Amino acid sequence: MTPYVLGLLDQHHRQQTLERLTKGSAWNNKDGYVFATRDGRMLWPNDVWATFKRLLKKAGLRSNIRIHDLRHAMASFWLANGVPIKIVSERLGHANISITLQVYGHLLPNMQEQAAADMEEAFLGTRAAETSINTVTSRIQDTDF
Repeated sequence: MTPYVLGLLDQHHRQQTLERLTKGSAWNNKDGYVFATRDGRMLWPNDVWATFKRLLKKAGLRSNIRIHDLRHAMASFWLANGVPIKIVSERLGHANISITLQVYGHLLPNMQEQAAADMEEAFLGTRAAETSINTVTSRIQDTDF
């Protein structure tokens, strides 16, 4: 986790400690839930869903977005921004990368052109790549077909 997320969780833990102290014996979190009601009980899925829907509306987003869609959006974002498939697979908790490739593999072919351009730039340098392209273009134009 990032330091930012760890900070948020630490802040949440401090808030939950205050709530526990305020509630005293009425605090009911024997199972140690990280996210719980204000008296420590388990959050019910329907309540989480309703809160999520309210947040979607407040953010001006479509109402048909599911919580699980956030997971897919994050995986797609990582892949589109060059995070290696192995890392994405581990972050998603997949048993192996073949599962990740089955679900998200369709995103990878679009990255082929960028990978080729990156490789060319790494080997030839930006100016060399531009010079190479200009040389090939001028040779094609000078050729009689």
